[in-house]
Amino acid sequence: MKGFSIEVNGQAFHVEQGLHENLYEVSNDGKKFLIGKRENGEWEVMLQDSEQTEISAAEIGSAIDAI
Repeated sequence: MKGFSIEVNGQAFHVEQGLHENLYEVSNDGKKFLIGKRENGEWEVMLQDSEQTEISAAEIGSAIDAI
């Protein structure tokens, strides 16, 4: 899967598929992090290299699921 863009609460995010299914690299305004979907269906931030965004993993994950 190639990268794609999502918008959550008026903020644009670039998303790329990670090494595993349900793992994504997300970037926004210089902030980068990995977001993953657990077996129970909940989304969580797995790793981040900068300050966390104010938007929750669940909100970003819902936008990814909608693609």
